[in-house]
Amino acid sequence: MTTTATTTGLGTPLTEQAIRHVNFFNGRLVTQGDMARTQEAQHEADARLGQGIGAGVVHGLEISIADAPQRQLRVTAGLGISAAGQTLCLGTEQLLALAPTPEPGKFETSGGFGAFGHCGTLAGGGYVAGNGLYLLTLAPLSIKVGKAPVLALDPGHAGCNSDAIVEAVQLRLLRIEDTLLAAQGLAANPVGAAAVSKWRSAVAHACFGYPALAAAHAQNGVSPSNGGLLQQLRAAALSDCELPLGLVYLTASAGIAFIDAWAVRRRVAGEPASQASQAWSAWFGPGLDALGEAQLAQFQQQLSEVPTGSLAGLKAADWFAWLPPAGFLDASGTRRVDGMAFLDTRKPAHTVPLAPGDVRALLGQALRRDAVNLGLVGNRPRFRLYAVEGGPQCFVREAPNAPHAEEVWLDGQRARLPGVNDVQTAIDELRARVCGERSVWPGMDAQALIDGLARGADLTLCFEAGHYALAGPLRLAGLGHLVIRGNGAASLLSCRSGEAALIVSDCDSLTISDLAVEGGLIGIGLIGIGTGTGKGELGAGLLGALTVVDVPSVHIERLSASCDDAAAAGAACIVVRQSVAVAVTVAAAAEAAEAPDKFFNRLSAFGLTDTGKAGDASGDEAERRRHFRLLKRAKSKGGADKKPELPEAGHVCIVDCDLQIGAAQIGILCTDNALTEIRHNRLRGRYRLQPPERGIVVAGSSATFVTIAHNSVSHVAQGIAIGLSRSDAPNSAPLSVERASVLDNQVQIGLGERDLTRNRFGIFVGNARSLAVEGNRVTQPEAALTGKIALEAIRLSGAYGLMLYVRGNHMSGTSTGIGFSPLAPLPVLNANNPRKNANACLWLFEGNLAEQATEVIKADAAVLDLITDVLNLAV
Repeated sequence: MTTTATTTGLGTPLTEQAIRHVNFFNGRLVTQGDMARTQEAQHEADARLGQGIGAGVVHGLEISIADAPQRQLRVTAGLGISAAGQTLCLGTEQLLALAPTPEPGKFETSGGFGAFGHCGTLAGGGYVAGNGLYLLTLAPLSIKVGKAPVLALDPGHAGCNSDAIVEAVQLRLLRIEDTLLAAQGLAANPVGAAAVSKWRSAVAHACFGYPALAAAHAQNGVSPSNGGLLQQLRAAALSDCELPLGLVYLTASAGIAFIDAWAVRRRVAGEPASQASQAWSAWFGPGLDALGEAQLAQFQQQLSEVPTGSLAGLKAADWFAWLPPAGFLDASGTRRVDGMAFLDTRKPAHTVPLAPGDVRALLGQALRRDAVNLGLVGNRPRFRLYAVEGGPQCFVREAPNAPHAEEVWLDGQRARLPGVNDVQTAIDELRARVCGERSVWPGMDAQALIDGLARGADLTLCFEAGHYALAGPLRLAGLGHLVIRGNGAASLLSCRSGEAALIVSDCDSLTISDLAVEGGLIGIGLIGIGTGTGKGELGAGLLGALTVVDVPSVHIERLSASCDDAAAAGAACIVVRQSVAVAVTVAAAAEAAEAPDKFFNRLSAFGLTDTGKAGDASGDEAERRRHFRLLKRAKSKGGADKKPELPEAGHVCIVDCDLQIGAAQIGILCTDNALTEIRHNRLRGRYRLQPPERGIVVAGSSATFVTIAHNSVSHVAQGIAIGLSRSDAPNSAPLSVERASVLDNQVQIGLGERDLTRNRFGIFVGNARSLAVEGNRVTQPEAALTGKIALEAIRLSGAYGLMLYVRGNHMSGTSTGIGFSPLAPLPVLNANNPRKNANACLWLFEGNLAEQATEVIKADAAVLDLITDVLNLAV
């Protein structure tokens, strides 16, 4: 409505809507009309004050069911203010019978008095027989009582009149018609407890103003197009002089099915201060704060009335049409509700602990957000779930984009980020400091991330805690320096389709720590099992749960690994293999060094390039192709004027790992590495009756220095084995380890039924130019087998150099302590040696103890003449 403003001047009295008070003075004739105008002026002032304070309940006026079948309610005493600004006081608690009102006429009544006279006699409000949804209100009622004499100044006046006008109140019940509910999209007459509860939730939020209130938040400066069910009632039967107390739903079967006070009850809250503010009424104002509190209270009341038997596995969408932006759920007792199940598709990833002192601030912020319509498709918005210490669970509607990280303060000094004082800048600063680091988490396509890296790129890869169930092994190939880490056993990579879960090949170096890997099916004699796992591509006959191929420097620390069971050896927990040493012969290496272009051109002429896909070749061809890539990379590192730097045979260090070995399988297998260190690891068989084949194996055609120390190998048929062999020229000179050290290991030999008639031992060392076997503890715990089968705790069989000592080993439960079978030719005395009594070699056996053994050292007589035997004992 538009009005035309008139021009006025400063200081001009403006009397529109002014309050008129009677001017009393001595000698003035005062009439009933003068006194009435005085009362009206006072009521008008009170009304304006009440409107400024705002409508709502000041205290009390709480409703509850007294007798549902008899349709009786209880209303407590209290005080409220109507939208017209009138205070309404119910002096005592009332037991209200929802029955037809008594015949009028006992009192002379009207709807209001003075400034509230416009209320008149309120129509409707008495109970009408029938079921449905009703609104209970508290309304004003003026009653004239008593008689007072009249001074007969006017002969027409009667001799007496009413003595007083009592400003009372009355309780009214207004029917909410089905047509009005239908206009709000609410069907009437729901059937079933869950359906009634869900309908109740929808009706309550229609009274709150949804969904129009939420729609208004998509526009600026626009009030809701539809004020909601309560506003629609004001346009129909509800007067501004009435104060809503609650919804009452009546049915034929239950009488009073439910009452919902907070759907319409509000605390006292003022209206927007101006017409302009009313346009923003959907955005701010004390009324919205009161509305948020009412939404929370309405939910809690309704939740408390859900039958206890329905709380187990309760889902919000089954019993509620809407959820408030915040609410509480009992975490214990008979009314316990599982918060994650309740929120269902809108649940968070985790429950977060919350101190009781922080709950109030959290609620204050959350209740300013919109309620959530559970009937909408999708799972947004979600909720956060907090576990209040010693109390209930609290859910709040999440607002992931508010506030922005730039608005969140951060103590940069404490974080050692000088000059940084917000979260976003801190993240940017920390990200700038990270060099090539990538993180992955369960469900993420880690292979796609790896495949997107440039060839030769350095990478630090971090696996967050969780189970990574892989359809095939995760492959990292052709990278530079690679660091992989996780959260210990909490970061598990498993692949059930093959032996390998993680394959690393053709990289400059690898450091892997704090990770768990688990291999799956083993393709031993089974067609179609284990195929596609990388064997053909890698030229490897045996894969480990962790498989490393052609990586010159490997460091493995704090790794948990396991492999599956099979009838024969076909998998390992860890495999580290270098192929350059066996593929590049001395002649080929010399050719590559002296005439690299000719060498590479010759390989290229055979079609052996590194441009094809890995699956394009298999067997020897794939092996040569991989060697070509390695040599080509070595050439590029050498530079235009330099000879190519041939790849090193490899350095591998495996430390502090925990391995569970499947039946008939292998724990650690290292082949063709120049330097091998295996220290402080724990290896054990998965099943006592089906022991693994071998614990630790160092093999291949090349090894320079090998150290196996301080390991624990439990229940394995062959504990530790070091031995080189050559397949290209079996009749040539044997291949030997330059230096082998087996120190301070604990080996427990485990024998299954199939192990009783085949090769088994605690420790085996083959060809070695220098050998030390010292301080090891080897046991065979099965007393029933002691002395019944040929079993050696330590077996030394091969070609040995001049330096060999076996000292301080303690052996139990084997028929022989140490079996020593050096290959011919044996060392002989040097005729030119001036020391006539000098030994031909230093083969020292000292301080070894073999319990339950027939002999501590088993060797031929010629061999015994060569060794120095000091304090060795069999008992």
